[in-house]
Order: sequence, then structure tokens, then C-alpha cells
Amino acid sequence: MNLPIEQNLISLVSLIFSFSSFILACLIFVKILRSHKEKNRELSDELTYAVSKKIDESVEKILGDTLADSRTKIDGEIRKFSEELLRLIHARSAELSAYVDKTQQDQAKQSQFYVANMLAKIEVDAKDYRENKFKEIDQEIRQIVLAAAREVIGRAISLSEHEDLVNKALERAKRDKLF
Repeated sequence: MNLPIEQNLISLVSLIFSFSSFILACLIFVKILRSHKEKNRELSDELTYAVSKKIDESVEKILGDTLADSRTKIDGEIRKFSEELLRLIHARSAELSAYVDKTQQDQAKQSQFYVANMLAKIEVDAKDYRENKFKEIDQEIRQIVLAAAREVIGRAISLSEHEDLVNKALERAKRDKLF
């Protein structure tokens, strides 16, 4: 029988209450018998005393047997309750362990996703930075070439001629792997 803990606990409390009521009734009965026994002694009737003694012995034997049976039942109920509680603790522990494992896996996936996104962003930023630096270098080279051309040629050339000369020189340099 696989009852929930609450039902096992209610059964155990009910059993203990019943047992306590039985013990109380037995004690009252014994008290009545002892009172009766005292009255019988006063009457000095040996037959009554012998019967009373026999009843006392019988009651004590019945009471002892009942106590032993009740103790056995209570021990059995406590054992069942303990086993059920232990089973529930193991089940909860397994659930918690599975939850922790899943959470760790989710955290690892999120971290990997974050790192991958950051790496992609860094690559895009590096590419943009590289392109901007090449444009700046191209602009500086044009200015240097223009200044050098004015000194060497001794005359100023038009901006479009200058750009053509610089672009051709840069293309040659790129093909020759100077950059």
C-alpha cells in the first residue's frame, strides 16, 4: 500500500490514540479490580481472593500481550512512514540534481552564444577599422605624393590628374604586396 505521507501520519496518530485509550481503560479496570481486591481482603474470603488474583494475572497477561501487539503495530507504522519519507527525499534529491545539471547546461549554451556573438561583432569592428585605416593611409599617401610631385615636377597638377596618378600607384603597390 503506497499511501501519501499525510495519510500514513494520520493512521499513525489514530493508532497511537486508540492505543492510549485502551491503556487508559485497562488502567481504570485494574484500579477497579484493586479496589475490589481490597474489599475482598477485608472480607477475608479466600475464594474471592484467589479469583481476584487469577483475574489480576489474566488482566496483566492480556495487557502485556496487547501492549506487545500495539508496540509491534506502531513500530511497523513508523517503519513504513520512515521508508516513504526516505523514498520522497531520494526522489526530490534526484529532481534537484537534474535541475542543477540542466541549468548548468543552459548557462554553458548561453555563454557560448554570447562569446560567438561578441566574436562576430569584433570581427566586423576589426574589418571596419581596417578599411577606415586603409582609407586614411590612402588619403595621407595622396597628400604626400601631391606635395612630392609639386616639388619634383615644379608645377601643380590638377586634382583629377593627381588622383589618377595616386590611384594607379596604389594599385601597383597593392599588386606588388607593399601593403
